[in-house]
Amino acid sequence: MKTAFLFPGQGSQAQGMLGESADAVAETFDEASEALGYDLWSLVQEGPVEQLNQTEFTQPALLTASIALWRLWTQAGGTAEFLAGHSLGEYRPKKRPVNAGRRSFGGWWYGRCDGTTRR
Repeated sequence: MKTAFLFPGQGSQAQGMLGESADAVAETFDEASEALGYDLWSLVQEGPVEQLNQTEFTQPALLTASIALWRLWTQAGGTAEFLAGHSLGEYRPKKRPVNAGRRSFGGWWYGRCDGTTRR
């Protein structure tokens, strides 16, 4: 049997997402927070939801959540023959080296809604 991993797109974010997995995803969120210059975990858990729903915050939140879950999956021995994504989720398959844990967040850009990038 072949396995596919589907990453979610913008609109899938929710305040409190992954809260039950805090210990397991902490390292990934810490990496992202350091690269971004703000506490992403706090934003995802505590909001304000209006800020989390702004594209410039939603995209890093979903990217980080997806990478965290991918890392958990692979650490548990999971593999996937196919990676796919919807909308924003398309960025995760393109950034597979981050997902596979071979590269840090600091080495990647975060897309912005105006098409520019920041490092």
